[in-house]
Amino acid sequence: MRKRQVQRVVGQIVLAAMPTLALTTACRTTGETTYVVRSAGRACRDACAQELGGQGAPGDWRVGEVMDCVDATSVEGPGELETSTTPSPDRAPAPTVPVAVCRMRTHYTGGIGRRPEGLVLAEAEGTSEAGAFFARIEQLERAAVHAFARTERALRDHRAPSHLVRDVIRARREEERHVVIAARWRAVLGGLPATLAVPELHTPSLAALARENASEGCVHEAWGAILAAAHARGALDGAHVSLARDLAEIAADEASHAALSVRLDRWARAHLSSAARTSLSRARQGAIEEIRASLEDDEPALHAIGWPDRTTRRRLFDEASRRLAWRHAA
Repeated sequence: MRKRQVQRVVGQIVLAAMPTLALTTACRTTGETTYVVRSAGRACRDACAQELGGQGAPGDWRVGEVMDCVDATSVEGPGELETSTTPSPDRAPAPTVPVAVCRMRTHYTGGIGRRPEGLVLAEAEGTSEAGAFFARIEQLERAAVHAFARTERALRDHRAPSHLVRDVIRARREEERHVVIAARWRAVLGGLPATLAVPELHTPSLAALARENASEGCVHEAWGAILAAAHARGALDGAHVSLARDLAEIAADEASHAALSVRLDRWARAHLSSAARTSLSRARQGAIEEIRASLEDDEPALHAIGWPDRTTRRRLFDEASRRLAWRHAA
């Protein structure tokens, strides 16, 4: 699939999903996840915060705050962890350990750009949710710069065609421009600079490189292009013309990166075994399910700057699934 084809499909998806501006004011429904963590002598909330504060929940969800915390005991049986706040009188005594049952508020942070293996993101903060949002976008764009630099080195090591290496270099430079754009809006909207860490890794095998490309490139960058285009549409309808222009530029570039990922995928598949090619399909489907899981999150404070609400993102996903055959990716 070529760049203009992907850009056209992205435009069609957004137009089909957003025939009119649909930024509703529905009640906020944030992601919530319950965890059981060993207390190890810590107070309940301290156990939750210390155990989970620097980690992500499954997929791209990140812990935002401890909503509720209950001190309990866990009864460990074969293959299960059963949590109970009151002992059962009809049950034989079993070894127990003190635990904290933590209900955590979570926020989805994925969808924009390509994330390299080993990426660790610090918490994105700001004086407004919009500022923190663009602080996260800036982080993800910086991560994409690292991802393309790593991909360039790997492609050279695996003797990839020069046109793929050249296009990866161009993509890295476009991501560098996105960092500047995101940083500008982060500063305008009151976001604070947030750090990230990307470890230095040895050159991945061709199969590992192709798996990352299948999920981060073929799926997440395509979804990033769709979200950025929808965000641009919403920003324009909300009279945020300058923001809409910048987002439209990012959307066009991300569509180009998705098209590049498809070409890279085709080249890699020609050099991989049948089993390795099957693993690419699994990686792609896993990324699709990751996006599907993110659709329930909503951030009403971001609607004012055009970010598509939960209902709109569901429509975008359904349209993407139809046009990009995501339902048949396995």
